[in-house]
Amino acid sequence: MKERAMVDQRRLATEESFRLRLGEVMHPFLANAILTAAIANAPDEVRRDLSSANPDRRIKAEDRLVAQLVSAMYEATEQMPERAE
Repeated sequence: MKERAMVDQRRLATEESFRLRLGEVMHPFLANAILTAAIANAPDEVRRDLSSANPDRRIKAEDRLVAQLVSAMYEATEQMPERAE
């Protein structure tokens, strides 16, 4: 349980720093659109497994969905023009 708490603390710190960085480069409406599109494109298999009674299947589906979301965000930021300093 202690290990889980440590992982959760690290995840929270990472999410907070990501949010700050993301806010500098992307409007929240754009981020929402990108994430919504990524979820809409999730395969039916992932959608089924997200509601599975089997915890292992659910965790794998969550991991796949998160990977798709992260990938979509990176793809979107790679296509954005560079900021003028």
